[in-house]
Amino acid sequence: MKKFKFRLEALLKIKAYREKQRQKEHAAAVSNELSQARRLDELIIHRNDVVSLQSEMVGKTLSPNQLMTYARYMMKLRKDGVVGGELLKVLGKETERRRVVLAQAATERKVYEQLKENQEREFLEIIEKTERKESDELAIDNFRLRRGSR
Repeated sequence: MKKFKFRLEALLKIKAYREKQRQKEHAAAVSNELSQARRLDELIIHRNDVVSLQSEMVGKTLSPNQLMTYARYMMKLRKDGVVGGELLKVLGKETERRRVVLAQAATERKVYEQLKENQEREFLEIIEKTERKESDELAIDNFRLRRGSR
């Protein structure tokens, strides 16, 4: 019996490989987004700690230099928070873009797999039809031989 050979097998393998690459890229983008979110959360916690420390120092006398230092540091923390938030938005958009590319790669691979399944099913139907035809011919020949020998 003939064996089924999918002519586009190499292309199917390429599509599967590309899908795996897109999965890796998407995973890296998700990882970057999560690490940025974690850094932003840590920054907010640190800023809250600094604010609580400053509120404890309200009753004490502070020099203008200390006040300027605290103000600059708070401005830096706010700026880092805003920049981190914007970076998180950009990373979110990049993750979404990579997810869309991954979905397209998966769809392309599925199309070729479906094509392979359809061609294999057609091949098996042809083989089955050929075998039935051969067995019918054998049965007819046997019937004719028995009939002729009587």
